[in-house]
Amino acid sequence: DEQEERELMDKVESEDLDSPELHQDYEIQDGDEYDRHLEGISSVNALKEIITQAKEEVEEELEITTKPFSEERMDRLMVFTKEAITGYGEGPGYAEVKKRVRELIEEDQRFAQAEIDRKKDAYLRSSGN
Repeated sequence: DEQEERELMDKVESEDLDSPELHQDYEIQDGDEYDRHLEGISSVNALKEIITQAKEEVEEELEITTKPFSEERMDRLMVFTKEAITGYGEGPGYAEVKKRVRELIEEDQRFAQAEIDRKKDAYLRSSGN
């Protein structure tokens, strides 16, 4: 399974990103074919990849690096991502995922800063300052 995934990733990474075929506009269609497309991008590995991509983009925009999401948070994000993409469609759904990832990262940053401030205050109090 890992070998198969590795081969797929190698294939994806070796694709020419400037290839015109990758940038063709496609029509969003209703019906079975489009439903299968949304189902395909909603597989567990695809959901994890979408979340990871959104996280990397947010980190780049905020110019920070964060720890990987916990398994529990990743599970909740996968449910959110699947609902966003199947509910809103691929583009708007991804925008919602990215917004949620940004909120979580900013929340983590605030929590980490509060923890640092709390420890600093405790240290200053204990040293008599």
